[in-house]
Amino acid sequence: MFSIQKSGAFKTLIVLGSGGHTTEMLSIASSLPAPLIDDATFLIASTDRMSEIKLRQKFPGAMVKKTPRAREVKQSWITSVYTTLIASFHAMWFVFMIQPDLVLCNGPGTCVPIAYSAFLFRFFLMQRSKIIFAESIARVKSLSLSGKLLYPIADEFVVQWQELIEKAPRARYVGFLI
Repeated sequence: MFSIQKSGAFKTLIVLGSGGHTTEMLSIASSLPAPLIDDATFLIASTDRMSEIKLRQKFPGAMVKKTPRAREVKQSWITSVYTTLIASFHAMWFVFMIQPDLVLCNGPGTCVPIAYSAFLFRFFLMQRSKIIFAESIARVKSLSLSGKLLYPIADEFVVQWQELIEKAPRARYVGFLI
């Protein structure tokens, strides 16, 4: 599904969102080859209890880390500036501590600070994390806000609907991931 090459131990950071994002990402994670998932760390929002329950059902021994949300559902744009800054500091810490080879995300706002942190560490610390963004199956005709923000920095940007190739020409159409 994704083109990843590395020999030796592999650290994967998988960002879960809430609701459908979690379901999609757990489906994607289930299809990953063992070297990509064996040492994976799953990152969830600290207020997202349901994602942790779903994760534990599918991957009982998974390593889980929690982070503040960049923006809660229906949170005002003004207050989201503050929460995004806090989430960004946490994201930089997680990326620095985990030093993932791969960051895999699919659309929740939680993934934006993580992906940008991984992108920034490429330049400042010479740490190379491949960023793969899978646009949600719910996005048929337009990219999500997270997709628009991550399209310029993602190493691989995959979509599940052919129509989105017009919006994101370097995206790769993979069909349905769930």
